[in-house]
Amino acid sequence: EICEGDPDILPGTAIADKRPGLKIKCQNAYLDLKTIQAEGKKAMKTEEYLRGIDSRNIKVIKDPPV
Repeated sequence: EICEGDPDILPGTAIADKRPGLKIKCQNAYLDLKTIQAEGKKAMKTEEYLRGIDSRNIKVIKDPPV
């Protein structure tokens, strides 16, 4: 799913916000990931994937774009 982007965040930034999910900043929008499939693993909902990884490398923002 693609949603409107914040021009102050650099493209390629991964963002986990208060809602379950993960967004990747693109040039003018965000790519809202609904499912993730790690190499050699089965596809799963993004929120399930995030529960099982080290999220310290994901930038968290207080007021994500809608």
